[in-house]
This record gives sequence, C-alpha cells and structure tokens, in this order.
Amino acid sequence: MSDEKRRLYLIKSSKMNDYAYYVKHGYFKRKHDVISYGTKAMARVFATENEAANFLLKEFPEWGRNEHSVEELRGLSILIHRPDLYHDCLIKQ
Repeated sequence: MSDEKRRLYLIKSSKMNDYAYYVKHGYFKRKHDVISYGTKAMARVFATENEAANFLLKEFPEWGRNEHSVEELRGLSILIHRPDLYHDCLIKQ
C-alpha cells in the first residue's frame, strides 16, 4: 500500500498545546468525564474520519465536544508517530 493511502485519525484539543491528543475519559478524583491527554504516540486511534467524528459527537464528554476536532495522520506521519500501526492501517472509507 502506498503512503498516500495510509490514514489514521485522532481527536485533538483545540485549546491546548500540540501534544494534547485524546487518550481516554472517565472518572478521576471524584469527577466524572475527565479527559486524559497525551502525545500522538499515546492517543486513541480511529480507522476512519467518520468513526472519529461519530465518537466525538456521541461518546465524547458533552462539555468538551466543541473544544476538540478530528486530525488526520497520513503516511510518513504514521510511521513517525505510530510505527506500531504503520503496516496495518487501511483506508476504510
């Protein structure tokens, strides 16, 4: 598969720095729907843009939906940030 066809999607905070990618959310220190952030290497990965967008709209904490967006990783960016997934990623759109 050529690099142009390799794509993965992440959810990124629009209010935080370049290293603020969604990892998970849940209960933490008596607070519900706390969002955990990390680098691209730690972030939750989605196979399609639609899958990431649906997660953001339906499963993401409601208070944070407007502060986040879907970001696409392609070819070399995947190899650099998520080498563990480089050979397995496919376009499923």
